[in-house]
Amino acid sequence: MRQAPTTTRLGFSLVELLVVIMVITVIISIIVPALGYARNSAKITASRQLVGTVTQAVASFELSERRTPGVFSPTEMGNQTAAQGGLSAMQNMILDMAGGWQEAAGAPATYSIRVNPTSNANKEIRVDTALIGVGKGYFVPPAKSFVAQNGQTGGIKVDGGGAILANGVEQIPELVDSFGTPILAWQADPLGRQPVAQVSDFAREHTGPPASPTLSRFYWKANQCLLQSNRVGLKGVDQTTQSILGSSFNGRYTSMAGFLGNPSSPVDVTQTYQNILPSGGRGSVVIHAAGADGAYLGVKDRGGRLAASAGSSANPLLYYGMSFKAPGTGAPYTDASGRPTTIDLVAEFDDIVSAAGSSN
Repeated sequence: MRQAPTTTRLGFSLVELLVVIMVITVIISIIVPALGYARNSAKITASRQLVGTVTQAVASFELSERRTPGVFSPTEMGNQTAAQGGLSAMQNMILDMAGGWQEAAGAPATYSIRVNPTSNANKEIRVDTALIGVGKGYFVPPAKSFVAQNGQTGGIKVDGGGAILANGVEQIPELVDSFGTPILAWQADPLGRQPVAQVSDFAREHTGPPASPTLSRFYWKANQCLLQSNRVGLKGVDQTTQSILGSSFNGRYTSMAGFLGNPSSPVDVTQTYQNILPSGGRGSVVIHAAGADGAYLGVKDRGGRLAASAGSSANPLLYYGMSFKAPGTGAPYTDASGRPTTIDLVAEFDDIVSAAGSSN
């Protein structure tokens, strides 16, 4: 008896092929975001470690030297001409902790970058970037985290007028987090420890005329070169509009007080949340990384939206008193037992913040 010929299947049917493609697509849609999340988490962890290392170095310096690090004092970094030179507060500290500078008089030719955030010509120093960290001081910046913000290897820095920095100081590297964004330093002025009766006693733009300075705890000018830049770090974030500390917001000094004020040290918590003031800062030096979004206290973070609700989207206000009372209602925060409690406003942002010493 003759048998009917059989055929051998050599591949998938169209339906089976479509099913396989769908399965692969589903797997990719699960794996790719997971890999991105893992990569992001690793960068956050590395950034936290770097911030912690800098904080420890600052604490060691302060313990040994009986002052906070910085070639120039906080008062000098906060003077009204400080931003013209483009030196950031973090760079000022690193030069003192890691070396690479000499006084202008008698400096070798290799110290070619002229630095002076003050209006006093005698204060000028010279920097050789190749020698920063060579002496193994209190802190040696990791090479991969020490990047010049010259518009090529990083974002751009600006002078006091907002113009792109082009005086040589832009070649001095900035310490950057794992996302490529410069890490800020906020240094309390030990000469500005007067009682805090108004926001400007705690945070202000600058000291005013050098001959008769008006002192405060913290000065915005010390970081203006980055906070007034519209392209910061590898992400190229416009800090002028994306940071509540940015130059386009008039309330940035109020927000500085909300951010830098120690939530455990209010002057008078019975005041309205708009009028509660900090008696002291988080520390003598506050190290501040922008986090994954690349914005310093970003307007899109939960804390940024909270600040907008207290002020407006055109002028967000991160009142220090919002650590104790809800904006809008002004009702005190309470715990599950109905007892008064506080919140740390920094936790409302993705920023990484660490403090050393005390600014009380």
